[in-house]
Amino acid sequence: MWYDEDFIKDFYIAVNPPDFVPVTNIINVPTSTTVGVPLTITGTVVPNNATNKTIVWSLKEAGETGATLSGSNVLNTVTIGKVIITATIVNGIGMGIDFIKDFVIAVNSPGFVPVLDIINVPKSTIVGVPLTITGTVIPSNATYKTIIWSLKSAGSTGATLSDSNILNTKNIGAAIVLATIENGKGIGIDFTKEFIIAVNPEDFVPVIDIIDVPETAQVNIPLILTGTVVPSNATYQTIVWKIKDTNGTKATLNNGNIFTAKETGTAIIEATIVKGIGVNVNFVKEFEIEVEGVGITEISHPDVLKAYKQNGILYVSGLTVGEIWQVYDIFGKLVFQGIATEEKENISLPVSGLYIIRSIEKSAKVIND
Repeated sequence: MWYDEDFIKDFYIAVNPPDFVPVTNIINVPTSTTVGVPLTITGTVVPNNATNKTIVWSLKEAGETGATLSGSNVLNTVTIGKVIITATIVNGIGMGIDFIKDFVIAVNSPGFVPVLDIINVPKSTIVGVPLTITGTVIPSNATYKTIIWSLKSAGSTGATLSDSNILNTKNIGAAIVLATIENGKGIGIDFTKEFIIAVNPEDFVPVIDIIDVPETAQVNIPLILTGTVVPSNATYQTIVWKIKDTNGTKATLNNGNIFTAKETGTAIIEATIVKGIGVNVNFVKEFEIEVEGVGITEISHPDVLKAYKQNGILYVSGLTVGEIWQVYDIFGKLVFQGIATEEKENISLPVSGLYIIRSIEKSAKVIND
């Protein structure tokens, strides 16, 4: 007798202008305050070029704190406890659809120092070898610093915890452990953080870091993204690049690692080495690239490169092996970019005219007549 009843539900779909950028998150909101001390509530809208970014704060739950809001974003409290506030960005998701998110703020006694992070937790181990799990509490003077470890997921590793912080494993894979510091964020609010630990074969060498990544770029000038994997004998070393946040630079990636931005600003890129840390655990690291508006006519580097042309071939010496070098025409257009394999390189010049050769700290000029 229920088979003839239809299930019906309404959904709202925002129809936005072509250039509308929706809000995806609000971060950097205070997580704690001191009782009796007014707290100005602020937050960072993600992405930073969202079309609508004005945050409206409201008090959702005061608990036992006697909390009130004054001046639209100043939190006043009377006793310790926790408060729930709501951040609203009108039309944040789309026309007629607001972005809404709740935040918990701990109201602590004077002198209370909350936990901000736990770092230096092991990222990998060898299968069958017991691993003592430790971590460093940030800041070092946090009021509560005792870490309680628990096993959230053993995955395929057959992992168990003994003596509260010793990880025992039987198979390769990835285990997830949870670190908890009771009252770490404030009275009644624990600090918790998950960590993935790769369980690897005996001969596996995990990635520890990626260094030597370019930090600056110029508007409309392609930049080859490169990096050095540490250690050099890591089992997996192939870097996959992606742009995590353009931050208004209008940056794009071509051919996997050629970065080009159309506006000045700071773009955030992400480097990933699949299985870099271990079985089923990637190595991921973010980098900032400062995009500058300096044009080709504003070169201030010393002319220490040597360049000459012969029979339509450009010969350049004074390069450093491994550095990126570029050739521009008189209009500032990039006509060549490569990585020096020797101190001397040569390429064919396309047409007659003045060319400028550049590397990171060097430049030269040559006329192809």
